Amino acid sequence: MWRHVWFIAAKDTRFLFREKSTIVWVFLMPLLFFYFIGTLTSGFIGGAPTGQQTLHYQHGAESGFLAEHLEQRLAENDFAVVRTGDAKSDSANDIARLTLTDDFDAKLRGGERVVLKYDAAGEGMARDLELLRVQRAAYTVLADMLAAKQQSGEANRESVQAIKTMTPSLTLNVEAAGQRQTVPGGFEHAIPGELVMFTMLVMVISGSTLVLTERKQGLLRRLAATPITRGQIVLGKWLGKMILGMVQIGVGMVIATVLFGMNWGPQFVGVLLVLATWAAFCASLGLLLGTLAQTDAQVMGLGILVSMVLAALGGCWWPIEITPEWAQDLQKALPSGWTMDAMHRLISFRHSTVTVVPHILALAIGAGLVGWIVKLRFRYE
Repeated sequence: MWRHVWFIAAKDTRFLFREKSTIVWVFLMPLLFFYFIGTLTSGFIGGAPTGQQTLHYQHGAESGFLAEHLEQRLAENDFAVVRTGDAKSDSANDIARLTLTDDFDAKLRGGERVVLKYDAAGEGMARDLELLRVQRAAYTVLADMLAAKQQSGEANRESVQAIKTMTPSLTLNVEAAGQRQTVPGGFEHAIPGELVMFTMLVMVISGSTLVLTERKQGLLRRLAATPITRGQIVLGKWLGKMILGMVQIGVGMVIATVLFGMNWGPQFVGVLLVLATWAAFCASLGLLLGTLAQTDAQVMGLGILVSMVLAALGGCWWPIEITPEWAQDLQKALPSGWTMDAMHRLISFRHSTVTVVPHILALAIGAGLVGWIVKLRFRYE
């Protein structure tokens, strides 16, 4: 039995790796997408700048002591404040500018509405974080002024500074609940996500195309005249796709580690088990599509559609944690979602392999169930 299975698997593997398209999609495209998506999303979630950020601060001579107080609060919020007009104001590291009106102090103490103009060079969530820090500094100044008025009857330089030096009656201590403090982003999310997506894309399309071609050309009818059973044929073709998938996964992990410094976490064996069962599911799915499809157009169209939909909804393109609640619930019902959830548990959140055993079992059962359907529906022509 196994001699027949290995014969079919070896023939399919040699045929697939002779195709130039296989080489491109297995070795080249994942590399390009690792770099492109990882670079594109580096500032989206986990790539916000760390340390002090330069903030160009502009206010008139008549802005008053509250403008100086705001400068102090900005510095406390990790901004390196540079007043415009200084020699450093033309630095290439300029990322933001905050402008006050000349009558900032008088209006604020008089209870009038004051508008602060803020211009940032950042994008996405990094820019939102900068804006939040500026707002926190501004509203702290307002709170200091109101507290000084209530404490001393007048908001002047001395009373505001006295409020600033007082010990707060309430403090908030924020700590991470687990080993991870932020949602994965940049290369840390792009590499596992693109690896999962390309494994599915290559195995589903290549597996279904090969089966359909052999049906159309009558090659499977020749196997029907041999002592090789239907189950052995299906298992052999499934094994051939598994070899392709594991080669792609292995090459992708090596490239990600060497070129992009990817850290696969302490549970490396668990990561391999998740990716292996995911490859097994994709191999079965590719055979099912090749068994049911009638034309090349159906194989390509359905293969790309299924792969893209499962990748998007499963969290391969973006961290599922930033999506609406209904999308996070939907991910739990999809095989691609099981895979990405398991990958993030092991890589990003440093969970033990035991926590992803349900994911591995679900993918293995799914692969077996789809493979059983393939055996029932398998046709020689």
